[in-house]
Amino acid sequence: MAVLFFNGNAPYVKLNSTDVSPLFAKINLQRTGNTTEVTAGSGATDKMRKPGLADTKLKLKLGYKVGSVPTYITLLDVNTVITLEYGPEGQVSGKPRHQQDFIITGTPIEQTINADEVAWEIDADAADAPVYNMYAGAVWS
Repeated sequence: MAVLFFNGNAPYVKLNSTDVSPLFAKINLQRTGNTTEVTAGSGATDKMRKPGLADTKLKLKLGYKVGSVPTYITLLDVNTVITLEYGPEGQVSGKPRHQQDFIITGTPIEQTINADEVAWEIDADAADAPVYNMYAGAVWS
């Protein structure tokens, strides 16, 4: 079994036209698929399936210092469509690239009493198919 190591490249995260990489704390970009039943014929004893539609969900956690709320926060309310550009190994030629529009479905904010930082999260569902799909081999050029 191969052992994988973090390569030290800085992830690139851009929302609409704003690079949020410095505020980026955690991302969960989840592609899922479903199946379509295609069972046919008399005497069938088991279900048969073929690949169905794919979907993508996004959870993005950003952090910032108290007293310095990013100005773009007002543009990221629920039911807003945003464009995510993501490079898990940076915005470097030949490295994985993902770009897709998402609809924001939730924006929980988490703040600890007497702490200097605020964690702000975006939950979102895909609005459309990816423009660049890293799961299908898209890379930065």
